[in-house]
Amino acid sequence: MHPNGQRFSLALITLKFHKYYKRGEVEDPTRFNLAFMSVPCSKWGYDDFTAEETQSTEYMRFEEVILNTIREQVCDGDETAYTYLMNWLVHNVQCMGEKMGTMVWLVGEQGTGKGWVFWTMGQLLGKAYVRLSSLDQLTAKFNAHLVGRALVLVDEACFNGSNAQADLIKNAVTEREILMESKFKDAEVIASTFNLCTTSNHHQPVKVENQDRRHALFKTSSLTNRGPEYWVPWWEASSDPVMLRFLYRHLMNRDVWLWNPRAIPNTHLRAAAQRANRPFIAWFLEEAVVEGWALRWQLQEEESVQVLRRSLYEAYNNFLDKQRERFAMPEAERPKSQA
Repeated sequence: MHPNGQRFSLALITLKFHKYYKRGEVEDPTRFNLAFMSVPCSKWGYDDFTAEETQSTEYMRFEEVILNTIREQVCDGDETAYTYLMNWLVHNVQCMGEKMGTMVWLVGEQGTGKGWVFWTMGQLLGKAYVRLSSLDQLTAKFNAHLVGRALVLVDEACFNGSNAQADLIKNAVTEREILMESKFKDAEVIASTFNLCTTSNHHQPVKVENQDRRHALFKTSSLTNRGPEYWVPWWEASSDPVMLRFLYRHLMNRDVWLWNPRAIPNTHLRAAAQRANRPFIAWFLEEAVVEGWALRWQLQEEESVQVLRRSLYEAYNNFLDKQRERFAMPEAERPKSQA
């Protein structure tokens, strides 16, 4: 058995003891549901390409229209980003129902192909794919629309909100169970089988912590920022059964056995999102102080001291401690302002 096929089998064995369906649900062959072992895209076939197929006109069109567009347009020619994104997409068909614990963000202007790649995946996955128009639909109380999904797209998302919403998104990305609730029905705990992806035209759609291992951010190329009519041939190719069959077989035969989804590429966009999440003073000091230089701080009218960069954070923290002590005093005992 191919290692990827073995991994797919292991995913089913690992997850089979969970509950995957709503009460009273029956098997639907067009919908992903591990409870019934139904995988809708299996109709596209698993066999690898023959030498004759790879020389055919149809296969060359597939490489040009699908693979090269993902590499050059969606990933802006970044081979590291392309490798990660393709492996991430592969996981969604080889190991359907297995959470990766990571969330892919495609960021760019309108008309740069952000939604096209996930819509194409949706053509493969059928009802196992769903597109949401806002983060509110992901974090809403009534969430039965998330049941039985393998891939969930939040389109044109931007999150810089509350800690409560951040925790809900974190749970959606990582937790293997979900509290499913429908209107006028009792809530149920069932398996969470979907992986989460997003598109956004905001330059910094999310704040990323320095130690984050959940958010993978990739910038699309702006060289092909065209209107909807430009993308018509690509949308048509994504509906072509021949192209979809080639894509599914390509994904099923791509070896990701040793790939670690938590090893997220540190793209420029991700680094910028991490910088935006840092305290303002840390951001300022990094900009203002150059390694090995000294910064002169005027302490009193005729007294100054040089503080090296490695001591600057300590000095700032000591200052904060003194301010806390000061403002813990009764109003009458606080030092008068010298301003």
